[in-house]
Amino acid sequence: MSTLEDKEKRSIPCPGCHKPINATVYDLHTLRKVRCTGCGSELEITGSGASEIRHAIGDVEQARKKVEEAEKYTQRAEKDFKEAVDEAIAKADRHIKMK
Repeated sequence: MSTLEDKEKRSIPCPGCHKPINATVYDLHTLRKVRCTGCGSELEITGSGASEIRHAIGDVEQARKKVEEAEKYTQRAEKDFKEAVDEAIAKADRHIKMK
């Protein structure tokens, strides 16, 4: 799991006392259970909720891979562009005008 999921904090209202329970997406995905520090109630992520988190994490990872591929492509294109410009300048006809 990546940094976003490790650090992305969510505030979830406690089912018992309604105080906020702060948990990371990683906690919700792996532990599937968080405890309220106020009243001790537990919030458990089960069934479709756990599946939705897993799918959302997969979507984020796929998007990241696409961004990385696009960045690599952009870097190659910029390098190729620079080389083409340098080559065009090097091969350009030069005329020197004397005054």
